[in-house]
Amino acid sequence: PAAGGRIYVKQGTFALAATNALSADKPVDIVGSGDGTIFDLGANAIAAFTIQDVLTARRQFTFSHFKVIGNSTANQRIVDIADSNLFAQTVIDSVNTEGVKFPIEISGSPFSTADSVKVDVRDCWWVPVAAGDGSMINPSGGASTMTVSFHNVNFWDPTDETIGGFVNNDSFTNLDVSFYDCMISWTTEDSLNSIHAE
Repeated sequence: PAAGGRIYVKQGTFALAATNALSADKPVDIVGSGDGTIFDLGANAIAAFTIQDVLTARRQFTFSHFKVIGNSTANQRIVDIADSNLFAQTVIDSVNTEGVKFPIEISGSPFSTADSVKVDVRDCWWVPVAAGDGSMINPSGGASTMTVSFHNVNFWDPTDETIGGFVNNDSFTNLDVSFYDCMISWTTEDSLNSIHAE
């Protein structure tokens, strides 16, 4: 409806040839059935979901309880935040990955830096594609500010001790990242303004 709503995705594997574009100016929740709901990117360099640049006011987008798999192709993502007005407030909750190089992409080019892109990530396990490769956040859209909070997020593979790559894979003017109860291994960071860890 015009006020937004929830899309429930049952168990099953859904092969994606193109991104699911959330094009309407409304809040949307995408809710799966845990790891039994799988979005398969195949060899396509796409995001499973894209928040498009059409928002006119604050909107919340929640992605929860599903899994995204890829084949380590560059630019595979869970979500691409293309909103340039900084209206999107994104929550990623209990979304796991395998073979996905950049779980979060910020591709919007904000018109001002007075506000911040806000992303809240909870209870996720993102398996790195290879040792030292991949990035938790890939802000490719241009300089702005971004506040990202990670709660109980894992970014490494204990089965073969694969360590992650970057926290942030591009220069970003003010990237403020917080970690709470996380299990993360990375090789380096790039242009982080501040890190808070507990």
